[in-house]
Amino acid sequence: MNNLFKMFLLVGLVAISGCGKRQGAYNTENFRKYFGENNGCFVLYDVNNRYYIRYNDELCNKKTDSLSANETVELMKENRYVQNDFNFESENSGSRLKGKSEKIMSENTAYETFKGIVKMQNETYYFSIAVELKDTSENKAKDICIKILNSLKIH
Repeated sequence: MNNLFKMFLLVGLVAISGCGKRQGAYNTENFRKYFGENNGCFVLYDVNNRYYIRYNDELCNKKTDSLSANETVELMKENRYVQNDFNFESENSGSRLKGKSEKIMSENTAYETFKGIVKMQNETYYFSIAVELKDTSENKAKDICIKILNSLKIH
């Protein structure tokens, strides 16, 4: 009886451990190369498969503007926050990327953010990226975001 209980307990723990956020599908440390010398973060939510990809959780949780990158994606999921000043359709993958870029100051640090949506056939992704700027004339967030999306074969 004791062995049977241990077996059920073990099966239960294994089942519970597999029910969290999907991890390991992508090595987000590879995203570091896209940011270069800049500190930054990236959040992507896959609507169809309901999982997140995050790079640099600490900065993703920091409020770089009125919202953190994580909060921005949550609002986009609920269709309460989607703006765009950039609209691009990729001929190769049949995807459409819409996003908005902003420069902001937070705690004496300059950031550029790029937030938006990618639609490919029957797939939808929401993203938010923030890049710490050393020079406020830099424009990097959109380009870094597109490189990351391309590496994920999303855009």
